[in-house]
Amino acid sequence: MGRSRVLRKQSIEESVRWFLECKNKVEAKLWVTQHSRSRKCQSTIATIKDESQMFQRKLILPRVRTRRYKQISSEMKDGAQCFNILTQMEGTNNNQMSDIPPIQFMFPLLGGKGTMISMELQDLPEGCIAKILSYTSPMDASRFSLVSKAFCSAAESDSVWGGFLPILASTFPPSSFPFSSSKKDLYFNLCNHPTIIDQGKKSVQLDKRTGKKCYMLSARNLDIIWGDTVQHWEWTILPESRFQVVAVLRAVCWFDISGRINTLALSSNTHYAAFLVFKMINASGFHYHPTVLSVGISGGSTNTKYVCLDLNLNNNRLTELQCPKVRSDGWLEIEMGEFFNSGLEEDQVQMRVMETTSHILKCGFILEGIEIRLKHV
Repeated sequence: MGRSRVLRKQSIEESVRWFLECKNKVEAKLWVTQHSRSRKCQSTIATIKDESQMFQRKLILPRVRTRRYKQISSEMKDGAQCFNILTQMEGTNNNQMSDIPPIQFMFPLLGGKGTMISMELQDLPEGCIAKILSYTSPMDASRFSLVSKAFCSAAESDSVWGGFLPILASTFPPSSFPFSSSKKDLYFNLCNHPTIIDQGKKSVQLDKRTGKKCYMLSARNLDIIWGDTVQHWEWTILPESRFQVVAVLRAVCWFDISGRINTLALSSNTHYAAFLVFKMINASGFHYHPTVLSVGISGGSTNTKYVCLDLNLNNNRLTELQCPKVRSDGWLEIEMGEFFNSGLEEDQVQMRVMETTSHILKCGFILEGIEIRLKHV
């Protein structure tokens, strides 16, 4: 096979485990000396170079060899589509994937001259596959579970999905953990079901694609001008709301709502967007002037936009502006703005909703909260 040499199965397993777990070249040399019985493997000691680049953790992803898998890869090219399909396929029998042929993998060996080893998929132990998948993302792990039965089994392991879960104790109260038979089930429970925290004032859940944290600030967690005056705002219970109470606008001219969240509570190095979540029932007063939405980090720039909140307006100039959309839970939402959280410093993300220029009484607006979630392009 020229420069690509096939080692026996035991040597391959040990080599891959070393490749994933060793910390430096000294440990690598020691491992080869103590554990290798193959002369070919021992001969690589002389070719190990001092450059640290030869000991980086790298994996050349599968090279598809068959027309059958090329077709599957083409159909699953969109990662989001693949991820949605896989989440619907939970519980699928692994035997249904048996017609997907093995794929050849190439791993850097210990040699300093770029020597490669070739191995079939079945030669990789499940623990090594799980270790590899733990360095990817939830979407990638689900995509790779289609490769073979071995990958499907590894993609179900707790060692993979445990790495996708954030430090739960700092975000989720232990009493709120849903019962789950595995860490994968726990992950999807935390993605699909918002967890109420902070004495019912916030909810938190994980983004299904990335595992990063998303929040919703309840109406009680926001600053509402005249919010404590019963003539202007009413606090009531709605069964369709995730929170105990929502704010119902009875009559107000000065429409002003603001909220804030600490950047340390959010996931670092993440692009977020804020959404106003509400309903309109027999609303009036929102058709004269646009509503102003703004989002920004304190001390930095602020994004401001003019929108129309009432979907029921007909033949009105405001309908040319951005309008809300209906969510899957029946509420309306409209994007207020976006921001990037580096996570390097502690800051406050400030969000605001205003309509204070028309001086006309407004009513029929029901506020659930402001949701901060990942900005997916």
